[in-house]
Amino acid sequence: MRLSVITVTWNAAATLEACIESVLRLKGQDVEFVVIDGGSKDGSVAILERYGKAIDVVVSEPDKGIYDAMNKGLDRASGEYVLFLGADDVLLHVPRHELSQGADLVLGDVDCGDWTFRHLRPECALRARMRHRNAVHPQGACYRRTELRYGLDYRRCADYLFNVEHLRRSRSVVYCDAALSRFCTEGASAGWAAKREAIAIARRAFGPVAGAHSFLYHLASHLVDGWRRRKA
Repeated sequence: MRLSVITVTWNAAATLEACIESVLRLKGQDVEFVVIDGGSKDGSVAILERYGKAIDVVVSEPDKGIYDAMNKGLDRASGEYVLFLGADDVLLHVPRHELSQGADLVLGDVDCGDWTFRHLRPECALRARMRHRNAVHPQGACYRRTELRYGLDYRRCADYLFNVEHLRRSRSVVYCDAALSRFCTEGASAGWAAKREAIAIARRAFGPVAGAHSFLYHLASHLVDGWRRRKA
């Protein structure tokens, strides 16, 4: 099974090369590398040009935001599976054995620096958790490629709705006991604006009761985050 690693980037020259090198270290005939650049002006394009054909697909043009860029990556990927890796993230492991099993979704851990994100098991528990929060980490998920795309009506949490729809279509989920990537925790999905979007998505996908539960969860999370910042 071929895996397409998709990196979307915009003005990320400071971290882009480390991301590229991490993918190339693990690259083989069964790994395709797709980079979608949003028309960077900081030297990112020169970095991409320097790597030449080592990167299978490079697109550099303006886009309508991160999810539009991710859709472009999906449209250009040729692998049976895709994994999204941010330009400030690092690829650690390709789950070749798990991908060979042909599941609709392969989930691994994500190294978040001071802690490790682990996907909830068993699968039924993961699906239940999704009713009030996004419990699938894109940097730890290898999705079987379908016609499913990210909605552009959400700027920060469209991956939550994408994950809900992908899980609904999935007949099988396989877990990998390894960290697939190292994730930069400072990004577009941080902050209360993202939490508001997540609450709206929970209500849209699962109904008003789930939306209320999501509100309580994210409110508590927001308050705890604020307390931790004050203590730091």
